Amino acid sequence: MHDDGTKSSIPKTSHDQVILQGTFESGAVLSFHLRGGTPFKGTPGMTWRIYGEKGELCIESHAFGMSLGTPLKVQLHDFETGQVEELEVPNLVQEWQDGGMPPMAQMMGLVYEAFAKGEGYPDWEWAVKRHRMIEEIYARGGGESV
Repeated sequence: MHDDGTKSSIPKTSHDQVILQGTFESGAVLSFHLRGGTPFKGTPGMTWRIYGEKGELCIESHAFGMSLGTPLKVQLHDFETGQVEELEVPNLVQEWQDGGMPPMAQMMGLVYEAFAKGEGYPDWEWAVKRHRMIEEIYARGGGESV
């Protein structure tokens, strides 16, 4: 808002919502909705549900960046017994958090550490594959660029 009380708008240059729906070759169904911005008051920033024939897994976090060391709540609902069990999830970046570094620095530290150990980490080939996947999503689903 300007000093004189008038409002202005800024053209949108990036997506604030992504919705994907489809079926894998195995027949499993995918429905994914991601939106930017502040979550609805009192709700987690991210909820991921994986439905199976014998149960359901529910993963919640206060932020979408599960890999940024954000605390996760993971519950498993066993359909046969009706029981819901909360699962323990190790905090993979705890040693980095204890150093007081911001989340993005923690993640970069983990990437460099994995690289030094020769362990799996996203590389150029992975990035190209993801880029092609996004291009294919646009081509198949008529997704619109902003």
